[in-house]
Amino acid sequence: MRKMLALLLAIVMVCSLAGCNKPTPTPSQSEQPSTKEEATKTEPAPSSEPEPTQEPTPQIQKGGNLNWVYYNKPKTLDPSKDTGFWNYAWTTLAYESPLCRDTEGNIRPQVCDFELSDDQLTLKLWVRDGVTFHDGSPVEIDDVIASIQRTVHKSPRQYVKPFIKDIQVDKGVATITFTEYNEKTLYYITCNNPFLAVIPKEIAEKYSEESGEFIKTVADAIGTGPYKFTDFVEGVSVSLERYEGYVPVKEGYTGFAAPKNAYLDSITVFANTDPSTSTLALLDGQYDLFSDVPSDFDAQLKAKGIKSLDKPGSSGAVFYFNTFGKGLAAKNADMRKAIMAAIDVPEFVSYMTDGKITKGGFCPATDEAYQTDVFSTADYMGEDNVELAKKYLAAAGYNGEEVQLAFSSAYDNVATLLANYLKAAGINYKITMMEAGTVSEFYGDPNNAWDIYYTNPSMNSTPTLLSATLMETNYNSPEKDALWKELQTLTVGSKEYMDKWKELSEKMVDDCAVIFLHMNPIVWSFHPDLHIEYEGSSPYWFNSYWDNPSEHGKK
Repeated sequence: MRKMLALLLAIVMVCSLAGCNKPTPTPSQSEQPSTKEEATKTEPAPSSEPEPTQEPTPQIQKGGNLNWVYYNKPKTLDPSKDTGFWNYAWTTLAYESPLCRDTEGNIRPQVCDFELSDDQLTLKLWVRDGVTFHDGSPVEIDDVIASIQRTVHKSPRQYVKPFIKDIQVDKGVATITFTEYNEKTLYYITCNNPFLAVIPKEIAEKYSEESGEFIKTVADAIGTGPYKFTDFVEGVSVSLERYEGYVPVKEGYTGFAAPKNAYLDSITVFANTDPSTSTLALLDGQYDLFSDVPSDFDAQLKAKGIKSLDKPGSSGAVFYFNTFGKGLAAKNADMRKAIMAAIDVPEFVSYMTDGKITKGGFCPATDEAYQTDVFSTADYMGEDNVELAKKYLAAAGYNGEEVQLAFSSAYDNVATLLANYLKAAGINYKITMMEAGTVSEFYGDPNNAWDIYYTNPSMNSTPTLLSATLMETNYNSPEKDALWKELQTLTVGSKEYMDKWKELSEKMVDDCAVIFLHMNPIVWSFHPDLHIEYEGSSPYWFNSYWDNPSEHGKK
């Protein structure tokens, strides 16, 4: 088996895994201002705040343009539509949420200052002094409320809008009361991925949920961030330049909550879905920044002096089983386990990550506090085990039915690998390949005859912040659903929460409906004169800068 795969792996093209949306940690209680006056006059308490960030060093100069290439094609300029890592990395340049999170997960000011009750059921917001929109008009609290109420994106529609009991505005202060506790409610209001970005009230109403329209013109793409849009060519590029009227927060916070200095004059984001041509353009100087270049370019990049930054990504690779379909794998967990037992998971993971990861079965909640090895120690998560596969096949009553493998054309190597694993275990299969654009429609239809599908969803820090796709759509288990619903009502990090998460984890492994394979590593390759500020898997383009800005103007 391994000799056959060694030959296979030598001829199959390496797959470039796409990154996804980086989640933020859960809130931790800390001293917060109790009044508007305190918020604007009182410095953060030393006992609850991180060490103040250092002032920019004298050699940092503003100026220059950054040409950045990424995989996805920009479809809109709407922060509630263009979400996910490859989009919010540039939408955060122009848009901001009412609040945000620092690197420790504490809620911090962004567009607004705030006061949050201990039970997290009452939130007071008022606009931070001096904050204006890109058209120069001052941001009012009514703009903030209209932006929150817009809830165009499906997640805020599910976890924010239904949980708002009442909103009262008095003298520029909005008091929002929530019906009940849910971690995701505050998550989306404070998310660094600006689902609820503050935009002018008239724009929020023009592009309401009811309108069904999304922002696609620069004239209507008005935010509060350190950069503003100057050009947009759908499917091709997005251009931004520094907004000189931006007022950063005070020093003392970290990560996305820290001051945004906007050192670069401008940033142009290009779409290029071919990793090889993007890498060649990086070597030629056409692009300044690219991620996850093919490994066979390593020597050329090194010779050219291209910098490389290897960081853990924020997306994970998973196998989804169609538990709502009509096939044997849909209704029978033993069949799903048989398929997984036939796969050499460590070998598969090592191949898909170009050797960066050699073990499969990660915990989907990325915060260390919620890590559990129950996913990696499942008996079906090891090397290819034909005997174990046959045991599960017998328990499933398998009699030769074809297993339907569904893949986008970007993952033809995955289909080839799985086909060989299944063949060795005596499992018949059929491969359905399709264009990437048709995958979501195919995958979302339970009537389609597919059994297993490979993809790369975003991960989040805590169990209750994991996407509904992972936790709800891919299971057909009343027991699991009951545990999941109960977990969402518990305070994050409490003993009850931890006990329930352990129970849920074991149920997820037993169901074998979503298999967590590995976290996608991400490598940023960039011009040797460029410095990027980084935290976790999120680069802060608004604080990136050139050594010699005058040498990096627009081309």
